[in-house]
Amino acid sequence: MADDRDGRVSAILAYHEATKHSPESVRRRFHRLDWDNKPHPFKVYPGLDRVDLPDDVPSLDVPALETIAAVAAPRPAPGPDLASLARLLLYGAGVHHTVTFPSVDVTRFRNYASAGALYPVEVYVACADLAGLPGGVYHFDPAGRALTRLREGDHRASWSARPPPSRPWPGPRPCSPSPASPGGPRGSTRSAGTATCSGTPA
Repeated sequence: MADDRDGRVSAILAYHEATKHSPESVRRRFHRLDWDNKPHPFKVYPGLDRVDLPDDVPSLDVPALETIAAVAAPRPAPGPDLASLARLLLYGAGVHHTVTFPSVDVTRFRNYASAGALYPVEVYVACADLAGLPGGVYHFDPAGRALTRLREGDHRASWSARPPPSRPWPGPRPCSPSPASPGGPRGSTRSAGTATCSGTPA
């Protein structure tokens, strides 16, 4: 068994060595993007209700590095309202700026890095009733600064993953990651980031 495992590891390492890039190989194999084959930059759910995000996004009261360094909140945080949710979405995955390249459509750069500016990550929100936002499952549209409603009602229970039995269940959080994402009728194949948000249950 050990020999079989060693053989597989050797094969994996050999494959890696044969296919990996180096500064020399990148220069020898200069690759250009096929702009005619570029997927649509934004996922679209046509014909569904949309909730516009507010233009006046509240500023952050705490420096980013101080927030990252914190290990616990001083008191239980209430569920976000629509304005604070918009801040999370726009600063985390919204459009930062646009650039027009020669012979290429306008490229909208978002607030996270992506090879080729293709941005394959989609953001979904599952929430109970929040101030200014009914409970439901939403897709974040960074181009239109809006949430597209995919489902009505609080579906967080079917999305949230419980921790192992050895760890206590922390209860609802204002926003926590969810492992699932709804499919969509249009748009290129993309991975999905989701968040479940607690508020006042309906």
